[in-house]
Amino acid sequence: MRKRSFKIAVFLLALAGFFGSVILIGRWARDQLRDRARYRLAFTGIEVDPPPGMTRDAFLEEVQYWGSMADAMSLVGPNVSERITQAFRRHPWVADVTSVTIRPRQIKVQLTYRRPVLAVRVGDSLRAVDGEGVVLPKEADTAGLPVYADKAVPPAGPPGSRWGDAGVEAMARVLGRAGAR
Repeated sequence: MRKRSFKIAVFLLALAGFFGSVILIGRWARDQLRDRARYRLAFTGIEVDPPPGMTRDAFLEEVQYWGSMADAMSLVGPNVSERITQAFRRHPWVADVTSVTIRPRQIKVQLTYRRPVLAVRVGDSLRAVDGEGVVLPKEADTAGLPVYADKAVPPAGPPGSRWGDAGVEAMARVLGRAGAR
């Protein structure tokens, strides 16, 4: 019995050593590939359709800024897709990241953008709000949008955050649901 237990223990130890070696070799190989030019891509090389009124380059520059991303990135490594997803989610125009596809020398991102449904007067200008009451960037087109009739407090936060006025947010939700039909 003792001899058999010893053999099982040696076998399990050898098996653990084998799998541990495979994991270490895999990490070493990934680290070797990470810095090769073939597996790096400029952030501005990401394939994405920009929101209305923006060029792809201007949009990617803003995403890079809002997401604190480097000028170039490795396509190999842990959490690459998640880091890209988080960078795009921080942009005020982005409602959702539908997919991130990573291939050698290519990243393709598909997004759902916020859609303006309401214009709110702030001083002498109008600001657009989406169907969830989220403030859109100042450049968002307000032409043809219904204008909030009551006096609203200024936005509570930067673009991409909720307006902070219960009336504005309620009206935006109503218009958002009506537009979804």
